Amino acid sequence: MRAAERAVEVASFHQNELRTVTTLSPAQERQAALHAALGAAGLVLAAMILGTVLLNLRRTVIHAPTFLAAWLGIAAVVAVLAARRAAERARRYVVGAALDADAFGSLEVALVRRGPAGYELGLLPGMTGIIESGRSPLPVESLLASGPVRLPLPQAGRVWIGLGPATWVVRHATELPARSRRSWRERFSAGWSSVRRALPIVAAGLPVALLATVFGSTPAATALGEKDMAPSIAAGATPWEIEQQIRAQAQRQVSSLHGCFDPMPLACQRAGFVGVGLSLSKQGDVLSHWVSRSTYGADCPVTECMAEHAAQWFFEPVPEAMKLVLPIQVRRTNKPLHLPGIAISAGL
Repeated sequence: MRAAERAVEVASFHQNELRTVTTLSPAQERQAALHAALGAAGLVLAAMILGTVLLNLRRTVIHAPTFLAAWLGIAAVVAVLAARRAAERARRYVVGAALDADAFGSLEVALVRRGPAGYELGLLPGMTGIIESGRSPLPVESLLASGPVRLPLPQAGRVWIGLGPATWVVRHATELPARSRRSWRERFSAGWSSVRRALPIVAAGLPVALLATVFGSTPAATALGEKDMAPSIAAGATPWEIEQQIRAQAQRQVSSLHGCFDPMPLACQRAGFVGVGLSLSKQGDVLSHWVSRSTYGADCPVTECMAEHAAQWFFEPVPEAMKLVLPIQVRRTNKPLHLPGIAISAGL
């Protein structure tokens, strides 16, 4: 077995009681990186699916190339960054007070880490212990006279390191830990730890994908069905019902009459009444129009303008060609009233 592929076991004791045994190996680094990449990419893709469902519920059209490029690109970037962070973390055994530390200690230090030449020990002043190397053990205190040191982990023997009530025993394992030796709970806990450390990266990437989705989407146009296309005037409607339907259709277009009053002087901004006669074909086209009655005189030439606007309105087909008079009552204009106290609007 190559030295670079050898595993390292770190046993943690507290007041001479065994707490945990942690194994470091390149194989576990690759496994942690894989778990983090799959977990981070899976979270991004789950958010993409949820976003697609919500946009469909809101009847929003998505630009597919922009949507897929943004989300898949973010998923790939997040997976790479999460894998690198997980691999970097899996090659270290950290002692300290941080929540993600492998063991609690009064000093913050990567007690064991894998470097280019193999696994190394990180020792700080205040630590005690011995290093079994050769025939005579080497006291740890003798190495810390000049400050913190980092030295290679001996290929044979064990290293005892003490810090307050905590003690660690570090040694090279005789073989790589087989996957079967780890229970499913341990494998799940290790995988979840890798995914949990990738959550900040996922949280940073999601707003970018959401922003691209917003810019690449637009409200969907409502499709017209047969019910929408069916005429509102029934074939057997009475003349009175037909006239009421035509008046309702004209009411939806009456706002165009404000254009007749805009260029008029302030004296014309007053309430009034205009009766516009229309001659409709069976298709709803206006064949001719006339003014039957108007309360506006020659000083306010809005009558013909209103008749011209009414002649440009659209109407649904009617059972038979017909003539009718639309009574238009002016109640409000876009300018202030000439006569105070009059509520004004344009309506039928």
